[in-house]
Amino acid sequence: MKKIKITLFVMVLMIGTTGMAFAAVQTGTGPTALTVGSTSTTSITPSSNVMITYNGVVQSYGISSQHLNGTRIFGSGSGSASLYYKTKTTGTNTAEDPGSTFSTTGWTAQ
Repeated sequence: MKKIKITLFVMVLMIGTTGMAFAAVQTGTGPTALTVGSTSTTSITPSSNVMITYNGVVQSYGISSQHLNGTRIFGSGSGSASLYYKTKTTGTNTAEDPGSTFSTTGWTAQ
């Protein structure tokens, strides 16, 4: 679980420096790379059984991550200085769209 939190934090830092000029939900499950951004891109390659979901527009984004065998989905966004989580069923990876502005409704602060 700590590995997923650190990965999410690093992704938030990396994505914060990229130019995001599209509105799309992108999902990648390791070891397939997920490329985000348009003018300046960042490639994220999650570990096996880890799913990343990204939603970004011009200057805001939301991102979430989860492990197939975990019980939580972790998320954050450009307007938040905190990490949040939701519970999930172990053995399932369902894309959790964090929204481009990452509304904290339904999420619990860490």
